Amino acid sequence: MGANRDETLIAGNLAPDGSFTGRITETTTGTKQYSLRGAFTTPYDSTGRDRLARAIANSVFEGASGSADSLQIFDGRDWSAEPKVSAFVSGGHATSSAGGQEILTLPIHDYASPGLVSDLRSRGPRKFPIDVAAVTGPGLESYDLRLTLPAGWRARLPSDVSSASDFGSYTATYAQDGRVLRVVRRIEGRKGTEPPSKIGALIDWLAALAKDDVKYIVIEHGND
Repeated sequence: MGANRDETLIAGNLAPDGSFTGRITETTTGTKQYSLRGAFTTPYDSTGRDRLARAIANSVFEGASGSADSLQIFDGRDWSAEPKVSAFVSGGHATSSAGGQEILTLPIHDYASPGLVSDLRSRGPRKFPIDVAAVTGPGLESYDLRLTLPAGWRARLPSDVSSASDFGSYTATYAQDGRVLRVVRRIEGRKGTEPPSKIGALIDWLAALAKDDVKYIVIEHGND
């Protein structure tokens, strides 16, 4: 299980005008690598590289630009090649101004699913066993944002979330060390089968994940 990982790192700088400059890197191992390898079984020409770089950049922040020259990809057919994709990102609208503060839109995956929790609660007693691997998938997924803020800027940090159960574990941490704002979300699924009576425990775990519904972080300009 520990070898099955999909890890995304977004690291860079936030400018006073709210634009972002940095790099996004996704690395996969074990069973988590198959979908990424599948996307790179056909070589990219220069036009394809340009399009891919733009698509990756826009997946981070709307309107961002990606550099094809900075794009690092691999041959998905080569099993000795590390399944890793990376691109330089610049521009885009990372934040929007609101008086003396900025609103940062988090460019990392959100696992909150309040609709799923409500749906499961409405179904009543479960009759069939629960496939644990089908809940979140076996292996680890992580999203790590490391954003260097302008001097004097301070983020209003949401509360951390941590929850573990027979169906998996989840953590979300929010911290600022000096000028570096760091947001990390990690979810690790498990395998196996649980009896129908465990549906309540599954709902409780999913409800704990749903508490981490942070999509935006307020950043105060402060003083230099």
